[in-house]
Amino acid sequence: MTAVDESIERRTLPLGSLAGPDDGTVDVWLIRHDRLPLAGLGALAATSEGAETRQLERVQQRFLLRLLLGAYLDRPGRDVVIDREPAGKPVLAGEDARRLAFSQSHAGPWLAIAVSGGTPVGVDIEPGDRRPRWEKLARRYFPADDAEAVCAERAADGCRRFLDHWTAREALVKAAGRTLAGNVAGIALGPVPDERPMALPGDWPPGAWSLGRLQAGTDLVGHVAWAEETAPALRVRQLAGPG
Repeated sequence: MTAVDESIERRTLPLGSLAGPDDGTVDVWLIRHDRLPLAGLGALAATSEGAETRQLERVQQRFLLRLLLGAYLDRPGRDVVIDREPAGKPVLAGEDARRLAFSQSHAGPWLAIAVSGGTPVGVDIEPGDRRPRWEKLARRYFPADDAEAVCAERAADGCRRFLDHWTAREALVKAAGRTLAGNVAGIALGPVPDERPMALPGDWPPGAWSLGRLQAGTDLVGHVAWAEETAPALRVRQLAGPG
């Protein structure tokens, strides 16, 4: 079971008002959505199957996202308006987009929500014990040099390295408001994804991009990307139910 570092700040519902992230900082919230008493949705999802379960989980995630953004904007979550960019990236509507940018990622029971003070941001997480067909995926989606570096590792280390590279790429794609298709293969990273240099597709949005590794526990792999030259300082919090 994925564990979260005990040193991470723990906040409980109800949240009240939240101060926005400082310059150079991204707030990252980690939420076990299956353990929150949200109008019984967690219990319903636990006893549902297939498409019904996924739909209930999406409802839960939208509720939590609006609740959290509303705490930053000092208004009820139901009054938070979210639009979508042409490629599907969710963004706050109107002037709120100047105050806050956000991204979310869902992996198993965990939901991660990253919030910045308006700088485009992306987050992606994966359970560290996930065992995909990582060698095949690396050779299919990564540039040749990156794929060879990942596949040269021993089985356990290689899978972890693959997840490290994958979450870095997906975080960058989300931050840029792009789609995975046609973009992942054009991102070249060094042996350690969050260290420069990196090479991005030629039609990537202009400006500098950087990565921060999400240190959230030994069994959770993740990255935060944003449109700044300097890697973000990550303020990681865990949101839990009352009590």
